[in-house]
Amino acid sequence: LVIYPLAESVAVASVLVGVKRYRPQARQAWLFIAAGLFCFLIADVIWGVYSARGLDPFPPVSDVFYLGAYPLFAAGLTIATIRRRSFGVDLRAPIDAAIVTVIGAILAWVNIITPVLNDDKLSTLERVVTVLYPVADLLLVGVAARFVIGSSWNIRSLRILASGFLFLFVGD
Repeated sequence: LVIYPLAESVAVASVLVGVKRYRPQARQAWLFIAAGLFCFLIADVIWGVYSARGLDPFPPVSDVFYLGAYPLFAAGLTIATIRRRSFGVDLRAPIDAAIVTVIGAILAWVNIITPVLNDDKLSTLERVVTVLYPVADLLLVGVAARFVIGSSWNIRSLRILASGFLFLFVGD
């Protein structure tokens, strides 16, 4: 109830302070990432209130914010990738990212999406929300893979960002 919102608050503040202090070229990219982290913060606070009251609604209102974070993260990584293009990023990187995404899509379709769509116990809304999570993960995997492939790993903030997304994928 406390650790996730606290960690997310620190993450949002760190990104905002970093943007102000270091003035990166892709400032908008970092602001989108901060907005995604803020959505996670709101979602975890809402979920914490549900937990404290002993409620377990499905789908909860917090899902709006959890799912809303994914396009914000994707936008941030896309902007960062576009801004980095002039620095000689490998032109074949999109193909490598597509391969990773297609493999993930096949695994998600077979193991997650198809069973959910065939589950008669779930309402249509429950199915949609349940399927949106792996779809959002696939969107982020594709964009993150494109971002990571060809990145310079000499920059600490990029290593931390990539590690954070890896933990997000493992957690999902």
